[in-house]
Amino acid sequence: MAAEALFAERGIEAVSLREIAALAKHGNNNAVQYYFGTKAGLVDAIFEHRVSQMEDQRREMLVQAEAANLLDDALTLMQILCLPHLSLVNDEGQYPYAGFMGQYLTRNRPVGLRHAADLNLLSSQQLRRLLNLIAKRISYLPLSIAESRTAICNLMFVNVLIRWNHTPANLRDSVIFNQLIRDTIEIATDSLCAPFRAGRGDHDWNASLRHGPRSPNADA
Repeated sequence: MAAEALFAERGIEAVSLREIAALAKHGNNNAVQYYFGTKAGLVDAIFEHRVSQMEDQRREMLVQAEAANLLDDALTLMQILCLPHLSLVNDEGQYPYAGFMGQYLTRNRPVGLRHAADLNLLSSQQLRRLLNLIAKRISYLPLSIAESRTAICNLMFVNVLIRWNHTPANLRDSVIFNQLIRDTIEIATDSLCAPFRAGRGDHDWNASLRHGPRSPNADA
């Protein structure tokens, strides 16, 4: 998809609808605007398409997890969140949606650009169920921390795929790749479930950048 590739390379806010139409070789430069209305509408369409491609796999993984009584197991939930991304591979062995997601999670999610999971779409039913299970698993965290951790853990995984996208074909090793995938999901799981240390939020970390490092135990 032309839009996905451009967004992945340069960021969603830096790409115009006319550029997307030109890359897609539309004779009419207003074609993208005609079909999607706005850039946000185009982003919605990308999410709906890609999430729907992963829904069947997530549904089956959730069924298996429920049968094994693992719907509250953090590692299992992270696997269901992450592993379906591996099915979104192109003919060059790259993961273009990962690049798009990397830009979105880093730049656009924080400012409120919505994801398919934010919408009541049939195409994201399994993803919404999964995110609810993750939220329940880490319900001991403040909501803002829980949401941030989930996004960061997702970003950790897609960044492995982004690095793979930029690895020359002659340097790709499938054994190492599989090890990286497993290790990243395990690290992400540990990060997701780490305890929340209340009482440290009153420290101004920006001030630390101005005045030098502070003991990590200073707020304990």
